Amino acid sequence: MITDSPYDAGELVMRPRNGIIVGMGASVMMLAMLAALVPLSGISHLDALNAFAGILVSTSSGSLHILYGLGLHLAVGAVLGVLYCACQQRIPVRGLVFVGVFYGFVIWVAGGLIVSPIIGGEIREVLRSWSWLLASLIYGLSLTTAAVWSENRRSTESTKAVAVD
Repeated sequence: MITDSPYDAGELVMRPRNGIIVGMGASVMMLAMLAALVPLSGISHLDALNAFAGILVSTSSGSLHILYGLGLHLAVGAVLGVLYCACQQRIPVRGLVFVGVFYGFVIWVAGGLIVSPIIGGEIREVLRSWSWLLASLIYGLSLTTAAVWSENRRSTESTKAVAVD
C-alpha cells in the first residue's frame, strides 16, 4: 500500500444505498440518449420500453405496457447502480471516468451476449444496437458524474476550517 496516497484503499465513493437513486437517474439518461438518437438509429425509447415490457407481460395495452417497461428499466438501473456503488472505491477522477465507460461497455456486452439470447424477441434488436451501446456508455458516465460529485463534495467537507477557541 502506498502510504502517501490521499485515498483510503477500502473506502467507497458512495454508499450502496445511494446507488438506487443514482442508477435510476442514469437509466433516465439512457432513455434520453435513445430519444435523441431516433433519427439516426430508428430505435426509439418507446420501442425499447415496449421490448422490456414484453419480458413482464405478453399482452400489449398501450401506455400501461410502456409503464411496465419503464418500471423494469428503472429497477434494473437501480440494481446496476447499487452494484456500481458497492464496488467503486475512491480513486482519481480519470480513473472514475475510465471505470464508468468500462462499466457501460460491460453492461452493453452482457445485455447483447447473455440477456438477449435468453429472452429473445424484440429485445434482441434493442440490446445489440449501436444506439444501446451509446446509451449504456451514457449510463456509465452518469454514474461517474455522481461519483465525481460525491468525491468533490466529500473533499470540500473534509477541508472546512473549524475555529478553535
